[in-house]
Amino acid sequence: MMPLNYLAIEGPIGVGKTTLCRKLCGSLRLKAVLEDINNPWLGPFYSGQEEAVLRAQMFFLHSRAQAQAEIRRRLEAGQRVVADFTLQKDLLFAQMNLPREDLALYRSYYDLFEPAAVRPDLIVYLQAGLKTLQQRIKRRAETADAASPVAPEEREVHKKEKGIKPAYLRAVAEAYEKFFIELRGHNVLIVNTERLNVVDKEAEYQDLLEHILAYKPGIQFYSPRDRS
Repeated sequence: MMPLNYLAIEGPIGVGKTTLCRKLCGSLRLKAVLEDINNPWLGPFYSGQEEAVLRAQMFFLHSRAQAQAEIRRRLEAGQRVVADFTLQKDLLFAQMNLPREDLALYRSYYDLFEPAAVRPDLIVYLQAGLKTLQQRIKRRAETADAASPVAPEEREVHKKEKGIKPAYLRAVAEAYEKFFIELRGHNVLIVNTERLNVVDKEAEYQDLLEHILAYKPGIQFYSPRDRS
């Protein structure tokens, strides 16, 4: 078995990254480093306010760079880590969202932070189609409106996500797919989550966990077993 000291979970909005992170923390005794979701410009960005785009992106870049520093500190202290983001995802969103002039400004800061980013032993990339992502975003927004065990700030983000336009969500999913199919030099497990329920179906979670622990160098694909 290859060492698994730093595991990163990636994928488009609503696919279930943080949920899987929390499950893996309990199973593998990992320390979670979760991205800062308290971005004050996120709501205005989702509602289409142009002045919020660069501000939202720069807030995320700074917070994700800080989180990368936290990952490095934990690894140097001998802890094993799981994160619900990679720094590279920040550039992916910036390239989608920013006009040329703003992207050049953003890139000047990104290039300062990127060399210090820690390379994960494995990236688990969660895939889902547009309809599935929309359903999951809607479901967790409805849960946020009711009594929920998640933190208040997380509930607020889930409510804001209701404002995401389908065209933008589709573009995000397509950008992720292109990025990870073309990615080189990283170990990636691409997971089809269309029929995967790691919350309510323990057997499906355990099967995915086995594949994560048995990862090999390069890019691999995983789809849940047909249990019908």
